[in-house]
This record gives sequence, structure tokens and C-alpha cells, in this order.
Amino acid sequence: MKVLVTGAAGFIGFHTAKKLVERGDEVLGLDNVNAYYDVRLKEARLDILRRHNGFTFLKADLADRDAVARAFAEFKPERVVNLAAQAGVRYGTENPHAYTESNVTGFLNVLEGRIAAISDRPGPLVDVTLAVGRATIVARLSRRSCERLGLAPGLKAWALVKAVALDRHAVGFA
Repeated sequence: MKVLVTGAAGFIGFHTAKKLVERGDEVLGLDNVNAYYDVRLKEARLDILRRHNGFTFLKADLADRDAVARAFAEFKPERVVNLAAQAGVRYGTENPHAYTESNVTGFLNVLEGRIAAISDRPGPLVDVTLAVGRATIVARLSRRSCERLGLAPGLKAWALVKAVALDRHAVGFA
């Protein structure tokens, strides 16, 4: 399976990507490798991942819509595990725009990239895993759900949130 793992240089993203390549999945790790904490630690994690034939790394910021769209278009992931986020609550209060760009705009770009990449294929319209604090939310909105809710297959992220809220069968919690 082809899996896009965002935040691949972070602690959880690294371990997730490592498990996936060890089980035989093809993984595209995406991370901006920012300097919020020691970049050498992030690079060391990426060096470990690069030893696996099934791992490819793309240094990019999720807030860069074009880079995210290219990652989806070129890699064509079957699944997405979105673990990228700007860490640090205090940092978020001191730098709210940077925090929002990374965590909100970045996630929006992941949703939009996934939707654009698979809108012409059968199966789930969205299959994205998003880490939110201690909970993990897996959103799956099938074409049948879209039709039942009167939503277009080219569903935008804001509509996805509304649709998922309306369709309790479209969301699983783990």
C-alpha cells in the first residue's frame, strides 16, 4: 500500500513511517523539518527511514498548497496519515499566525490534495487519519455518502466537515 505520512521527522511520524515500511508499505514521508526543536534529531530519524527501500522523503511545508498537491499527484497515496503539526501551545499563543498556517491551513491542504487526487476513482472519497491530541479521527466519506447527502464528488474540506457531522457512519474513532 502507498501511504503518505506527514510529520515524518517527528517522534510519532517517524515511528509510524518506520512500522509501515517495515511491513512492506511504500511510504512518502513529508515534513518541513523546522527548527522548533533540534533539527539534528529530525535528520537522524530521516536517515534511519531512508535506509528502507520503500521510503521516500519530501521536504515541504503543508501550508504550501502547490507542494502538497504535487505530492499527491506524483505519489498517488492510497492512505494518508496526517501527523504534521506545529508543536507547542505556548508557541501558538505567541505566534498564532504561524501556528494556524501549519496546523489549520496545512490540514486543509492535505484534505484538498487527497480529494483532488482521488475524486475520479471509485471507493472512499476521503480516507485521512488525523492525530488530534490523544484521539485519532479517521474520516471516510464514500461516494454513496456524498450522493445520499447531496454533496458533489469534488467535495471541499468545509463541506467534508459538515458531511461527516451529519453522517455518523462516515466517521470511525480509534
